[in-house]
Formats: sequence, C-alpha cells, structure tokens
Amino acid sequence: MEASPIISANSQHAHKLGSSGKPIPRMEIMIADNKMNLLPVGEKGEIIIRGGNVMKGYWKNPEATAETIVDGWLHTGDMGYLDADGYLYVLGRTKALLISNNGEKFSPEGIEEPFSEKNGLVNSTMKIVKHKVYEKYAREIELLHTTEGKCSDSEKNLGVLARLLGKYS
Repeated sequence: MEASPIISANSQHAHKLGSSGKPIPRMEIMIADNKMNLLPVGEKGEIIIRGGNVMKGYWKNPEATAETIVDGWLHTGDMGYLDADGYLYVLGRTKALLISNNGEKFSPEGIEEPFSEKNGLVNSTMKIVKHKVYEKYAREIELLHTTEGKCSDSEKNLGVLARLLGKYS
C-alpha cells in the first residue's frame, strides 16, 4: 500500500455528492499531466499526493520507488480532478485509460458502469472485452454517453453495445 486508505473525505459539514471529498489534514493533492505539470482546476489528470501518510518507498525495490515517487510526490495511478472548492473527483485508473478520436482520455469504468449496474450478463461480457475493442470502436463508444455522463436511453445503449459485440465476435 502506497498511502493510508484515506487521502480525502467528505464530512458532515463539508460534502459534495459524487466527490471523494476534500484532502484530509496534512495531505497535499495535485492534479498533473504526464510531465508533472500542475493542471488547472476542473481539468482531468493524474492524482498525485504528498503527506505524512504516504509511504517512503517500496521495500527493497528502489526502481519501483523511483517510478512511483518523484520529487516527494506519489503518483497514485488514479485519474481525477479538483473542483473550484477543492473537492476531489476520482475518475478511474490512468493505466486503464482509453483515448477517444479527439484525443480525450477517459476511463473504461465510465462505459462499463451503466451496463453492469443493471445486468449481470452484460457485466460478465464487459469483463472479457479487451481494450483493443475500445480503441477500434472509440467513436461508437462515445455515443453511449451524454455530456452529463450516462446516456438516459437504455435501448440506444443496448443497440450500440450489440453493434460493438457483433463486430468483436
């Protein structure tokens, strides 16, 4: 474990639905691009942390430590953003990122959740679909979501999924 389980939290007096909360005391969180440049408020990037609850390094593994901790900042491998009020939103793992036709990076969890929340068969199916399928059909996958997130038309979602799975088989 690289850090204690809590780096941010919602409290009774300060909370936002959908967020992971504000950083806990003595925890610094920044959102950075792949060159470790600080990103503006609201922009998605890697969640990078520094604080007393962050590990000093991996046991007897200086190479992994050097890759994970850079200039005292631990690269969590999670993608997210901070809003204007300092609330953290976690969007998924950076290693599992997909890149759409326009270059936007997004997490496959956001595609899988609308299907898998309601249907065990779809949940199982989504687990076997490889990332190459996502890459190849990124344009159609974009059709599954509105700008607000989940697509409200489940029939449309099932149609897009059927086309994707049909192409895969």
